Amino acid sequence: MLDKNCVENDITACIDRATDFLLLKDFEKCAFECIKGLIIAKQQADEESVNRASEMLCVLWIQAYAELDRWREVLPFITQEYQGIEGCPVKVVQLLVLLHAKVEEFAQCHAIASIWLKTDQSVKDVEGYAVLAETYLTHVLARQKKWQEMGAFLKSCTSLSSEEMTRLTQLSELLKITEEDTSSRKEREIKDLVQRLKKRSQTQQCNTHSRKNAISEVGTESDCSRGNHRRIVTFVHGLGLYVSRGLRYINLKVIYKLIFVGMFVYLITIQANVGDLISNTTRIGQVGEALKKVLVSLLWPRHQH
Repeated sequence: MLDKNCVENDITACIDRATDFLLLKDFEKCAFECIKGLIIAKQQADEESVNRASEMLCVLWIQAYAELDRWREVLPFITQEYQGIEGCPVKVVQLLVLLHAKVEEFAQCHAIASIWLKTDQSVKDVEGYAVLAETYLTHVLARQKKWQEMGAFLKSCTSLSSEEMTRLTQLSELLKITEEDTSSRKEREIKDLVQRLKKRSQTQQCNTHSRKNAISEVGTESDCSRGNHRRIVTFVHGLGLYVSRGLRYINLKVIYKLIFVGMFVYLITIQANVGDLISNTTRIGQVGEALKKVLVSLLWPRHQH
């Protein structure tokens, strides 16, 4: 038989190294140190201090295997280590329930908790009994939203004190209210999001329609402008032919007047592109009448009287 102090020191060293490896996320080495410590602890299995150390080693080992995604190997190993769920410390049982709840193996959670809560060990451990009952309530039943089963579960926990029974009953009611509030808030958030998306879609459609109208109007204005320019060019071209044919009969004053006519025609072109259709038509008509009088005075002055 090894010296008691030597065994405890070796186990403590294994726990320290396993804890360090867990913090460093070296889970393989953490699990190795845990197994090593458990092997040493079996040499002093009847000692209370060694049993506490074994509990700590199992807790570290479960965390390491969970991180390695080897959680399916956890329950068989622990039941072998303690000869069944009945002999497990409450911290180990609690961690088993939390692990299987994490992966949504709720049937396994129910089996583990039900077995342990009915053992003689659980009856003696009043504080541990309440801890496991609360863990099962909040992480198994509440996650499945089994509000109706909470009352039946608490009634089956006959070893709970009256104070703990009252506290856990109030906790179950609070969990239900919180879940309902959360669900209502999520529904409101979803509705608000849908409304915002609808408004955004409508705004984008309006903007697209406005851009299309603007492009259409620009195209129309451009077509009108090009048409006006063609008409002005045709007029000026015809005027130029007329002037070229009669250039020998035209004196310098008439040429000056013709230059003024060209400038006047250019102003007509600019005015035709400003304002709406009705105002442009009226303005062009007025300018046209004025141009007619000017041309008559320039080219046929003798016909004025």
